[in-house]
Amino acid sequence: MKVVLSGQARAYIRDETAYLRRHSRQAARFFRSRLADAFENLVAFPDIGRDIARLPVPGARRLVAGDYIIDYDTSHDTVYVLAIRHGRQIGEERDTDDDIDFEELGR
Repeated sequence: MKVVLSGQARAYIRDETAYLRRHSRQAARFFRSRLADAFENLVAFPDIGRDIARLPVPGARRLVAGDYIIDYDTSHDTVYVLAIRHGRQIGEERDTDDDIDFEELGR
């Protein structure tokens, strides 16, 4: 299994890391470490998250990792991280990223 991040997920990690680093380098490192642990768990246990019917991608799942929410989908040997956000942003349901062409992936 491998983890592939959407453009939206990559941008969120970059922006959140930069934001946290401005306030606390330790918080930024903890955030990155928390995500790395979550991604390792997803690789080992891809069905660990909850199936959420209202996500825009049928069959996508949601994993809570500390204060952060990770929406993802799996296919064959890959975990596709669609979106990441802080739990306080939960009301801001976002569309999935257009970077991933699911038809091309045989979905």
